[in-house]
Amino acid sequence: MPLFLSQHRKENYARWNATLPGGPIRPAAVMMVDSAGLALRAATDGAGVALAGVEIASFDVGAGRLAQLFPHRAPTGGGYFLVYPEALARDRRVRNLSRWMVEASAGERAHAQRQPGREPRA
Repeated sequence: MPLFLSQHRKENYARWNATLPGGPIRPAAVMMVDSAGLALRAATDGAGVALAGVEIASFDVGAGRLAQLFPHRAPTGGGYFLVYPEALARDRRVRNLSRWMVEASAGERAHAQRQPGREPRA
């Protein structure tokens, strides 16, 4: 099947594929698209498979529209940044989102530490 891959995540695929237990895979074709969202859309439409971060794919997996093909994860060295104007620093919604992001990343790190061969991400 063709692999749909975000043009912004080529290095993540190379890292993931190089560390895949059992050796790298060779898809029938690699189709570069503008975003991970478009790659996931192609997969949900049945056009092939996609490589995407757990965060962005979890909704479709949880809803049963996609299935995880490999449980293998590779650290990306990336992260998320919450940015906002200084005027919103005391806004309750910004503080709640910030707290949720910190708690979610702490939970992901704890999950990663329980899985052998998986490095935590920030």
